[in-house]
Amino acid sequence: MCTAKEALRRQMRAIRDGIDRRSEKDCIITQKMIELVNSLSPSSVFCYVSIRSEVDTRALIGRLYGGGRALYVPYTAGGRMTAVLYEGQALRPDGHGNLAGLDLSKATDRPALTLVPLTAFTRDCRRLGYGAGCYDRFLAGADTLSVGLGFDEQLVADIETEPHDRPLDLIVTPKRTYQRPDGKPV
Repeated sequence: MCTAKEALRRQMRAIRDGIDRRSEKDCIITQKMIELVNSLSPSSVFCYVSIRSEVDTRALIGRLYGGGRALYVPYTAGGRMTAVLYEGQALRPDGHGNLAGLDLSKATDRPALTLVPLTAFTRDCRRLGYGAGCYDRFLAGADTLSVGLGFDEQLVADIETEPHDRPLDLIVTPKRTYQRPDGKPV
C-alpha cells in the first residue's frame, strides 16, 4: 500500500527529473552557496555528492576543496551515514552517493555546515528525502547548520512529517533562500 508521503516522493522525483535549464540553475545555487560559505566562514562543510537529478554539487565541491576548511562527503552503509574527509577523490559516486577511496577513519559527526539534498520542501524548511532517514539520523546527532539545496519547482505546500523528521535551517534555490522560523541564526 502506497502512503501519501511515498506518492508525493514519486511525484516530486518525476518533477525534479524534468526540470529544464538545469545547468544554469545548478550554477546559480553553487554561486549562492559559495557566497554563504564565505560569509559564514565555517571550519568544516559536509556536502552530499549529487546523484540522480539532485542539485549538482560537483562544481561546489571543487570550489570548496582546498579552501582552508575541512570538506566532508557522506559515506552510507547499513542505513547509517558518516561524514568522511574528502581528499580529492574522483567525483563518481555509487548509487548511494558514496565515493571510492575514502578513508573511513577520517570522519566527523560535528561539521559546522551540512548541505543536504531534497526531493521536496516547504517554505518552513521541512524536507522530503528518499525515505531511508539517513540525513534525519545524522542531523539529530549533529550540532550543525543544515542547508538544503533544491530547485524552486520542488516547493510544496505541505509535507507529512513524523517525529524523526528533521527540518532544515535554510533551503537555497535559484530564486530564493528560505529560513526556518525557529532555525539557527545565520
